[in-house]
Amino acid sequence: MSKRELGFRGFWATVAAVCVAGGTYLRVYAGHPVAGNRLAYSGLVLVGLLVFGVLAELVAGWVAPASNPFLGHVRSVLRFIVDSTTWLGTWLFGPIVRRVVREKGLSETSHVCWTASQKRGREGSDFLPVAREGFRVAGARFIVRPDNSSATWHAGFRLTPRTENLEDSGVKSTILVDVSPTYIGAQDGHSVHREGQTWGPYALPRFGNPIPSYLFDFSVSRHADPALLWVSYRINDEQPQRVEFLREYADQLVLVAWTERSADEFLVHFELLSVSWKPIQPPRK
Repeated sequence: MSKRELGFRGFWATVAAVCVAGGTYLRVYAGHPVAGNRLAYSGLVLVGLLVFGVLAELVAGWVAPASNPFLGHVRSVLRFIVDSTTWLGTWLFGPIVRRVVREKGLSETSHVCWTASQKRGREGSDFLPVAREGFRVAGARFIVRPDNSSATWHAGFRLTPRTENLEDSGVKSTILVDVSPTYIGAQDGHSVHREGQTWGPYALPRFGNPIPSYLFDFSVSRHADPALLWVSYRINDEQPQRVEFLREYADQLVLVAWTERSADEFLVHFELLSVSWKPIQPPRK
């Protein structure tokens, strides 16, 4: 067996072990018996296919020594069946494993690009809500790239309940982190807002030319008060900031952009949005 084959089968053996362990955890500890069974059974089936492939290859080597040309052809046929079975198993069960893992929030890589240019909200804002049933936002990372056609643009993210009417509610009514070139005179800055309160603005480094893009990175973590959560964020790798907010605001991530002057147009690109999620645990009885 070549190193490539050993690596291939070793990889899928690891995947099978992770599936079985993850399924057991979901079924026993996380309170998701259906998803746990699916994940564990997928791993067991994959193990079975890999074991069948190894046994079949051993049998092929035993019944078809290389010294016999005819039996060598038989061995080639058996080897083809073994490889086909292994590839078929990974092709069939690979998507199932990835889907179950993704649905349970164990892994999530989603890259979204969106452009804000419409005036739909109360402040003439444009917005894109991102939510998943049964999960809350655990963190996100994205890039804001304005075209600088407007000198008064603002852009950032909100955290809101899913029941929030984004067209009627103010952009600062829940929790908002935004960046703008107008916060500190001609210098870029950012602020954080919560239910009408504002912290900042905080200055971003001054450059001779406009910054082409702004990198947002934030995570949501537990708070000592069960009704609250923390959001820790940073922009362009500057000093991290943290603010507490109501737990229900983490139900939904909203990308948002607007301008200070209602007559101004704006065009702001949100690029490479990657969101992580945490399953919402049912209340303990």
